[in-house]
Amino acid sequence: MLVIKLPGKDKEDKIELKPVSWETDFSVWKMLQEIGKGENGFHNEAYGKSPSEFCKYIKKLITWSNGENMEIHLKKQTTYFLYFNQEPVGIGKLRVYHSEAERHREGDVSYTIRPGFRRRGLGKKILQKLLIVAWKNGLNDVILTCDCYNQASRNIIEANKGILDKIEQRICFYRIKLR
Repeated sequence: MLVIKLPGKDKEDKIELKPVSWETDFSVWKMLQEIGKGENGFHNEAYGKSPSEFCKYIKKLITWSNGENMEIHLKKQTTYFLYFNQEPVGIGKLRVYHSEAERHREGDVSYTIRPGFRRRGLGKKILQKLLIVAWKNGLNDVILTCDCYNQASRNIIEANKGILDKIEQRICFYRIKLR
């Protein structure tokens, strides 16, 4: 757990990254509804799902975290939720691909922050934490993609030592070395 003080605050704020689990509650469902369908390349599969469908969604995410019933191009995908003072404020995904070519399509890491919590440095924090998880899982580097016009995402990636590899069809491909 990382405890930080945000500018202008007198108390310390608690920021945690938790993997999807059976303890994931409906406050996460509410957050995912607020995030919406997805934007800037992040796809939110939980958007519009009923609470009972949300339980099936969580089961699927847990299964994928174990590398079971995966999409053909993936070995494993683990979903994490970022909590700020015990409230879910973000979602991140760490993917492991079967091949290097497939890895370059979507990248290894994706994330988004709940709209009401943006511009507070939480995008930078969720990426920092996902990079630590990637490193602990033996990755030497990660690839991230974002729309070339999404300056906020580009700033977050670059603040986490992301190096721009290329731009293709308005998509920026960044690499962050972990080792």
